[in-house]
Amino acid sequence: MADVYVTGVGMTPFGNHGPGMGVSLAVDAALAALRDAGTTFAEMDILYAGAAHPLSPRGVFVARELGLTGIPVQHVSNASATGLAAAHEAVTAIEAGRAEVALVVGFDSPETEMPTEAVITGEGHHPPVVSFALWARQRMAEFGTTPEHLAAVATKNWNYARSNPFAARRAAEPVTVERVLGSRVVADPFTSMMCTPWAKERQRRCSARRAHCPGSTRDGPFGLPPAHSNPTGSDPGRCSKGQSWAHPSSPATRPPRP
Repeated sequence: MADVYVTGVGMTPFGNHGPGMGVSLAVDAALAALRDAGTTFAEMDILYAGAAHPLSPRGVFVARELGLTGIPVQHVSNASATGLAAAHEAVTAIEAGRAEVALVVGFDSPETEMPTEAVITGEGHHPPVVSFALWARQRMAEFGTTPEHLAAVATKNWNYARSNPFAARRAAEPVTVERVLGSRVVADPFTSMMCTPWAKERQRRCSARRAHCPGSTRDGPFGLPPAHSNPTGSDPGRCSKGQSWAHPSSPATRPPRP
């Protein structure tokens, strides 16, 4: 089985960018990931595009803006796990030998304004915060999870966001568990600081088979190093953040596509 590594990442800021911005934001982040990997869309073997909102643009429209190279474009939708599902499909394709390099695009920005909650309730489900609150209560009953445990997760996220320029909400000072627990209750046991505002952003990653970068470390999932932020991208001629732009099918050695 082939080793699979994330060789480049790209992202746009979280926020409500308004309707009709999906393709533009997706392309911006995709190009950032390709630059970070030191490659181009022409070198990709397959594109996996993940969008959970039914009114977000299909992946083929993103591919059209990146360039009609003839590669397969797979659109993935799996609710909140859409981005992870798209990444998993790319890893599976590389492990199976169906691709050497894949581009994964995760985005959500509807072409027309429709609240995500309206989509979910329109399908006959509870509003998301209600469903998650019920699941949390069930977990608390079965496994002894406490509100403090939930608050600790939120506290970790808030404090990581303080150093991430792409985060939707960045606290001016360190956030504590007590502060999270003391915020307004939205749906017991969740408080407002445990919940996320609806926002739209794009993340891209470029995955490849075993790569080599002198001095790099890869101790995260799929060879991804610990979380970093790189809002300006990196020099494609060198390695950065413990990731590698070099791979066996680099432009210098890769045979022409049939």
